[in-house]
Amino acid sequence: MNNLSNAVAKTMNFVFADIEEATNEKKKRLTSLKAHIGKIATIPLDEIETNENIRQAIDTNSEGFLRLVESIKRYGILENVVAELRINSKETDYKLVCIAGHRRILAAKAAQTITKVPCLLQAFSQKGDHVGAALAENLNREDLHCLDVADGYKELIQSGWT
Repeated sequence: MNNLSNAVAKTMNFVFADIEEATNEKKKRLTSLKAHIGKIATIPLDEIETNENIRQAIDTNSEGFLRLVESIKRYGILENVVAELRINSKETDYKLVCIAGHRRILAAKAAQTITKVPCLLQAFSQKGDHVGAALAENLNREDLHCLDVADGYKELIQSGWT
């Protein structure tokens, strides 16, 4: 029985050491990301969430999108993506959310030639600021549907903007 207890204790020590190492790595990563707020950083594609988008749909079969894929294959991403660093209240976890550059991220994934993108990291303190930034970025682009613009303005109004 004593040998079993020793084996369990050793296994638990390994498990806890792995958890502690992973936690320390996450803390280091978070510290690095916080230091880059307002700056350009190279971020792995898989680390950026794209589930919040001012556009309701991106046509990945359109001629324009396919041209973007080919451009990325040839030249890489030429314009920075904008991502918001969202940190949980305990500062133990975070996520990076794409604010501007959803098409570039999807095209980069489709191109399968790059794994990291140049990214301007932001941290928005006011409710709705990320929507305002996304609208500002996308209104300067073509092909933003009028309903996407209207939805963006509606969300800003709901966030207290006038």
